[in-house]
Amino acid sequence: MHDLAESKGRQAMFINQSPEILERLMHYAIIESVRASTSMEGVVVPETRQLDEMVRDAKWKPKNRDEQDVLAYRNALNYVFEEGTRLKLSTETILSLSKILWAHDPELARLKSEDNEIALVYPDGTKVSRFKPPSASETPELLERSCVLYNDLIENSEYVDHLVISAFILDLLCIHPLADGNGRLARLLHVMLLVKADYQAIRFVSHEGLIERDKEEYYDALYQSSKGWNEGQHKPNAWMNFSLGKLYLAFKRFESQVTEAQKTFADSIRRSESSQVAQMLEAITPGQSFDRNYIETKSKVSGRTTRRVIGDWITQGRLLKVGAGRGVRYKKLR
Repeated sequence: MHDLAESKGRQAMFINQSPEILERLMHYAIIESVRASTSMEGVVVPETRQLDEMVRDAKWKPKNRDEQDVLAYRNALNYVFEEGTRLKLSTETILSLSKILWAHDPELARLKSEDNEIALVYPDGTKVSRFKPPSASETPELLERSCVLYNDLIENSEYVDHLVISAFILDLLCIHPLADGNGRLARLLHVMLLVKADYQAIRFVSHEGLIERDKEEYYDALYQSSKGWNEGQHKPNAWMNFSLGKLYLAFKRFESQVTEAQKTFADSIRRSESSQVAQMLEAITPGQSFDRNYIETKSKVSGRTTRRVIGDWITQGRLLKVGAGRGVRYKKLR
């Protein structure tokens, strides 16, 4: 947890740099989150290029149920990033997210009206119950109590916020308040609560993507930690460890991606500047001489880059250095 606190403390240093890099990272993170979270629920996700278009185009018209699910998650995720920090966790907030997720099927946006279960279905069709959530009649009260308890704990600085968030998400998954889409809803709320608690790196690295890559571990941690939940005898250690690990990984990936993107961006600028100087040298007539200041003034490129390119041309036998010191000039040979 100490490492995570240090990473959280460093995030401002990375976020305050290169807005164009962060904008690109956020776009890719949204694409990955939409892909990962919906595919975990059995949705057939379009190939990457089409998915990119669907995320970018606010007016995209879905052609089938799978595309409706994909666009709904995109809309819900955008809502979380735009409005999540001002929302207080409550049953109303949860249902408002659910309405966005199920805009194309409003009946599913409501709290469950019938009891449900979490079951494992094998390829041969065999179905094995893994967990029996509370009844539909108990759900409204349990959900509201969980929200009130969460808000009380978050407002008490004695508790580590990301542990309180993970505990609430576990409770939500055990309550299983909707008839369908509880996993998607839980992952959305997890992102919202993390961003609200100032874990801003989650905006730029797909939390859902990290979960989906280890989904077997995700489901196993949920299964292990939900045993005895109905009786208040569960042990959430496996779930907490999994959640903490993914959050820490998100921060490490965020830092490495920003660092690598900045390096790539800087290399691109250097290549562009070098190209500018080379183009100016190409335009000079063979036999003509000039000083370095002429190139720097015309190109507005740094002296360091100009010196490097001129040095390369001298090595290649294309320029001749004439004189020394401040009066040095260069003669183009070819």
